Amino acid sequence: MIGVRALVGVAVAAFVVAGAAAQQATPKPDEMVNTPPFQHWGSFPVGTRVTQKQVVTLPDGGKAEQVIVQKLLEKTPKRVTVETVVTDNSKDIAEKTRTVITYPPMIRMDQVSVSSPDAAVTEGKEELMVKGKKIATEWMEAVTKSGDDVWREKTWTAQEIPGGIIKETLVHERGGKVVSESILELVDFKLGP
Repeated sequence: MIGVRALVGVAVAAFVVAGAAAQQATPKPDEMVNTPPFQHWGSFPVGTRVTQKQVVTLPDGGKAEQVIVQKLLEKTPKRVTVETVVTDNSKDIAEKTRTVITYPPMIRMDQVSVSSPDAAVTEGKEELMVKGKKIATEWMEAVTKSGDDVWREKTWTAQEIPGGIIKETLVHERGGKVVSESILELVDFKLGP
């Protein structure tokens, strides 16, 4: 699960590029595109923190829970550096993992992992409650099918939230039955000093 969470920034990049592609031609592999994590952290002060909770429901009904805390460590015109601490709160596991990732403002299109060409992508707008306040969000959903397997990934984002991600769901179905489900939700955020 930690590996999946580490890729959220790339997944959002894929969604943003896919959404942009729907409105205009897909950038060529050597063209530069915005890096969404840079865009979503760059307007906030250093020290800003975001807390998210991820719950994964497994095929046997068991649940794995993680608390993810991200903190903006550095911000310059050339990069933002974000620390992520993942605490695994699953039964019988007490583990913390810390990573630090630096994002440039732009990357080459061939460095972006876009969704499968077989994915059906839809997008829309929706209001979600965040800390007792209605926030206008944009969402993107990708549905990918392979034989009997169907994956539905939906991400809600807002520019006014540090890191951008308010909620993300991933549902894996096989033969019409849910195999696993993951829900990532924003718990809290605090602007830096």
